[in-house]
Amino acid sequence: MKYSNFGEFISAKRHSLNHKRIYIANKLELSATYVRDMEMGNRPAPNSELLLRLLANLNIDKDTDEYFEALDFAAETREDIPLDIKDFIRANSETFYPLFRKMAAGENCSKEISELMNLNQEL
Repeated sequence: MKYSNFGEFISAKRHSLNHKRIYIANKLELSATYVRDMEMGNRPAPNSELLLRLLANLNIDKDTDEYFEALDFAAETREDIPLDIKDFIRANSETFYPLFRKMAAGENCSKEISELMNLNQEL
């Protein structure tokens, strides 16, 4: 099933496990109203730690398409970058920060991008 947003996604996952909102809320030490508001789209996805706990409690395994879909939806609600991508950029900041700044300034970055592509192929 395809989902259109984070709230729909987590609601469907919760229902597929036959969990009530209060069950998830208690597992995350939140109110059922907080969970309802996320599902209804009235509240953005939670911060990274809470988001990862939510996904774990919904039995969403890391390194699956479903997990990455959840991270993408969550980032969309916060108008942010998905958590896994943000972590990767931070871990490789010495490479990405200067590259992004050059790109933002409209400078030619083809050499740096070629180097990144070659590095990726080596991994």
